[in-house]
Amino acid sequence: QVNCVPPYETAAMMCDAGVIRRGNDGTATVVAIGKNNLVRRILFVQGKPMAADGMDAVSSSKQGDLTTVKVGEERYDIPDAFLTGG
Repeated sequence: QVNCVPPYETAAMMCDAGVIRRGNDGTATVVAIGKNNLVRRILFVQGKPMAADGMDAVSSSKQGDLTTVKVGEERYDIPDAFLTGG
């Protein structure tokens, strides 16, 4: 699970999440599943979020080992270990 504010929500909650890793460098697709089974996929390349499966722009900030990804009004907190398996 990851901390999130999924689509159509205003309060933070925990979203079920999975990851498909494509190497050891933090290149991966994170899949977050929010309330009502709404799914968001976020592509990371070398540990940096590059795109999501929506029309809204993707932005991010990093503090320590946690990357906060914003997709429009949505927010997802992704730990580095989630991307690298470590």
